[in-house]
Amino acid sequence: MSDDANDAGGEDGGITIYGADDGADDEGDDTDDLGISVYTPATDGDEDDGDDDDEVEVPVYGESADDSSADGDGDADGDDGDGDDDDFEIPVFGESDDPEPTADPISVGVAEYAITDEGRPLRTSGLGSCLGLVVHDDVRGVSGLLHFMLPRAAESNGQNHSDAKFADTGIAAMLSAFVATGGDLSSASAKLAGGATMVDFDRVDTPIGSRNVEAARRELSDNGVEIVAEDTGGDAGRSLRYDPQTDELRVTGANGTERTL
Repeated sequence: MSDDANDAGGEDGGITIYGADDGADDEGDDTDDLGISVYTPATDGDEDDGDDDDEVEVPVYGESADDSSADGDGDADGDDGDGDDDDFEIPVFGESDDPEPTADPISVGVAEYAITDEGRPLRTSGLGSCLGLVVHDDVRGVSGLLHFMLPRAAESNGQNHSDAKFADTGIAAMLSAFVATGGDLSSASAKLAGGATMVDFDRVDTPIGSRNVEAARRELSDNGVEIVAEDTGGDAGRSLRYDPQTDELRVTGANGTERTL
């Protein structure tokens, strides 16, 4: 396992994306050689006036100098002459039962994983035969997303690659970081999506997508993590978005399908 897993739970308020770029994004920047990029979360959107509460304007209806001519008694006190004081309803605007806006999602690239304990959504795209794996501890509020490409690190042919590229080393590294961030595997659950059969030559032997799914099931079982939902196989690519606050994994297929796990 690489040292990446030991970096979990870094500076407060920061989100770390684990995994080296092995050329999948072709950005050409030299920072890829470091193997780690740090995601700095956006500000929470509070106003700069130092006041945490939004100012709510409370309009008052029914009280006006024009009331003197409204009830015919010449009084401006709103008395309609029936001996009772008029009750004025004061509506309050600005309060809503709508949930707070969802924070900006953390993007996870190929051969990367990310851990969050802030409830930030996690997303990844370009899943063909690759597999997306979500692990979530609802009790402690820790979540992780891994996007790996191949079942076993032994298939790297001796080349140096990120642990996150493979199911065996990637899942081990992510679970280690998950625990270091405060998650507990005994109360964690997992969801899988991806593992499609994308091209004809992938059909000759056991497809890579199927092998990725089996490798993930094996590694999670060995670590005592229950798989509660899957959307795997087929021949279409997928994109994923996971919301830790609702524990919902939205799977969008390249063929136009959409499913929530």
